[in-house]
Amino acid sequence: NRGNIRILTYSSGNHAQAIALAATSLLGVPSTIIMPRDAPPLKIEATRSYGGDVVFYDRYTEERDAVAERVKAELSQTHGDSPKVVFVPPYDHKYVIAGQGTVGKEFIEDLTRFLPHEHPHDHDHDHDAPSDSPSASPAEPIALDYLFVCVGGGGLLSGVSLSARALSPRTKLIGVEPLAGNDAQRSLRDDRIVRIPTPNTIADGAQTQHLGELTFRIMRRCVERIVTVTDEELVEEMRFFGERMKMVVEPTGCLGLAGL
Repeated sequence: NRGNIRILTYSSGNHAQAIALAATSLLGVPSTIIMPRDAPPLKIEATRSYGGDVVFYDRYTEERDAVAERVKAELSQTHGDSPKVVFVPPYDHKYVIAGQGTVGKEFIEDLTRFLPHEHPHDHDHDHDAPSDSPSASPAEPIALDYLFVCVGGGGLLSGVSLSARALSPRTKLIGVEPLAGNDAQRSLRDDRIVRIPTPNTIADGAQTQHLGELTFRIMRRCVERIVTVTDEELVEEMRFFGERMKMVVEPTGCLGLAGL
């Protein structure tokens, strides 16, 4: 019964837009999005354009989990017929992790499809053996040495690491986060979830205070290490993308290249 459901989440903008688009614009289910007051205006505008009802909070003085609980209670009381408020977290949920993991799946599958393969015996002396002869070995899958993935709450990194582990097990996963907000790096080092104040960084998509329980467990098992980069390095990579690649990439999207 979609008429009795309301979707609730919090996000600095990317997950916010996805929820508003999927729930409200496509399915007609009302959505309430809790966003930082200083979120990028373009992300706020896009979220509203998809039908999301935006509620602001101060990311530096308020705890967003507490804000979400308060908003959830208010929604249950102020809307008729006691709607069921469903909270969809931005990263710490198995379906969200699986969805974000398709990035890695599609990337590795594309490499496998379009890049040339090497045969295990390409460097032996039997180069004249026809490819369909019994002595010819099948092509080996593409072997990526490393994947550098941006880290906020860990949804993308944990999802991609699961895809890589299944499709390219030799690949080492490197997470990249802002130096000002190195909670993931400290969490893997200390073998516990480290909580920090909201970091001051231009990478608004990585201004998280801690990893999720699920994402941390996956990252402990599948991620090689976490490296950090400065805001100055992110600006340099934004310039590289713009000048050389002719692409407009937000700071958070530049974390992987900056880590490399």
